[in-house]
Amino acid sequence: WPYPGLNCLPSASLDPDAVLKTPFASIKLCKEDGTVYMWRSGRHSTVGWQFVTRHALLRDKLLVAGLVRPCARATGAEEGLLLMLHVAPKRLTPTARDKNPDVAIWPNFWFIVRIHDEDAAMPVVEHTRLAPGWFAELRGGAVALMEHPDSIRKSQLLLFPVMADGRTLVAPGLFIVTRPLQPHNPVLVDNSHAGYKGWKGQGKSSNIPRKPGEAFARRIVRTLHPEGRALQSAWLVEALCGLVVVLHAVDGRVALGHIGPAESEAGLEASVVPATLSASCESGAPCRWSLWPQHRRA
Repeated sequence: WPYPGLNCLPSASLDPDAVLKTPFASIKLCKEDGTVYMWRSGRHSTVGWQFVTRHALLRDKLLVAGLVRPCARATGAEEGLLLMLHVAPKRLTPTARDKNPDVAIWPNFWFIVRIHDEDAAMPVVEHTRLAPGWFAELRGGAVALMEHPDSIRKSQLLLFPVMADGRTLVAPGLFIVTRPLQPHNPVLVDNSHAGYKGWKGQGKSSNIPRKPGEAFARRIVRTLHPEGRALQSAWLVEALCGLVVVLHAVDGRVALGHIGPAESEAGLEASVVPATLSASCESGAPCRWSLWPQHRRA
């Protein structure tokens, strides 16, 4: 991949009209009304600056860094561009957070736009998203964003696999929920004696007979504290057969997932293991991929 990492604006805090130049397009943010403009070379050069989208939270904001990459469906249809922009408030720049463009924590955030090239004069916006998080680009070309890393409930991994050419990302991407479910506690399996002076209290309930082997049962996790469900580390390992995702929780549980080659007629659904991919209710949003085991009824 000849263009690794983000394209930064070292003078973003001084020049509000600075233009973010990338190998695929130039991006400009109008801070008065929060409008994003784009300039592309080649067959789009005669059009000039194109209107992309407008958002209220982009008002009085400045560009810090950004990434522009071509994207397409796994079947090869609907080619377009993916814009990931690191935005910061004007009154808080320059700050220590701007020194690392890969990290955007509130009040800084990432503004993600995915457009489709149906018309050269007016790009069609398929999906927009705004979230704080940590950005990472793998050596093979895949892009990942850990959203809300400081929250156990909101934290999730946004992942865009890459095709065989090493530059085109797979749209609409994947949402991976990083927190596991509540761990199993074998002591509370049989609740037939729960109630007055039950197992949770003190007294005669300690002599209640239990099932064989239940008195020596031990839970499979280190702790039942709610913070034990937090994510301790996430690993994205590239291999010849695809991409391997490893999630390690604080309580010791580990989840594994594998993404095979993206180019197939069946799409991205046929290349993920485990096959727990579900479409989002929002149009154009990334699909949800559940790596942690779910409690499902037969």
